[in-house]
Amino acid sequence: MEAPATTGNPVEIVLGVPGPWPDTDQIGRAIIGSSERLFFAGAVLIDTQSDLIVELEVVEHDPDLRRAFELSANGHHSEALLEAIDAHTFTLYLVGPGGSVDAAQKMMDVAGEICKAGGLAVKVESSGLSHSAEGWRELIGKKGMLALFEGYVTLVRGDDLFYSCGMHNLGARDASVPGSLPPDEAAVALQGFAQYLLLEDPKLESGGTFSPGPEYPTYRLEAEPCTVFAEGDLLFNPFGWWRLTPV
Repeated sequence: MEAPATTGNPVEIVLGVPGPWPDTDQIGRAIIGSSERLFFAGAVLIDTQSDLIVELEVVEHDPDLRRAFELSANGHHSEALLEAIDAHTFTLYLVGPGGSVDAAQKMMDVAGEICKAGGLAVKVESSGLSHSAEGWRELIGKKGMLALFEGYVTLVRGDDLFYSCGMHNLGARDASVPGSLPPDEAAVALQGFAQYLLLEDPKLESGGTFSPGPEYPTYRLEAEPCTVFAEGDLLFNPFGWWRLTPV
């Protein structure tokens, strides 16, 4: 899905929720019938609990959606879920403000309500990560910073680096480490650093250092703009990146 037109907020969270609804009228009925907090108004959803207004785009069956969920799975999706996604009739794309923990939680809650209305799974288009409806609801139940991290942030292996993707949804910089690191070491560094940013909100500067633990390497920090994705791309992080280089 292409990046939506800007609403003045530097970060838009876009969540795609496929489902088996027979027609567009049934989508509205399913939402109204299953959710006590969502007000369905055609092109928008209003969360009466948080006062969040979410743009709603309804897209008909996409034959490539199963593959998109396979490639973006947080772990892996069951064959039964993938078959259900392959047979979906519509996908509801929820577009709302991101760029903060509070905004990300509100969007997560709205997508959870759509899952209650028949949604099969959730794909975070603004990070490239997908979850089953059950997994998404479990994250909502956990709440807290780590649940949001698990819901919105993925780790990617590029040509010459490993990097996190999706931290902008939560209002933070992403991070990268050299691609020459062993994958498990890279994952420990990126996950540890990202969670440190979210849980501690430290005041960091270029030239500072970070280590995920005494048994792991120390990394030198360098603040950089996001250059892996172009501005306007849903994956672009306007807050920038931290480049972590082993000392």
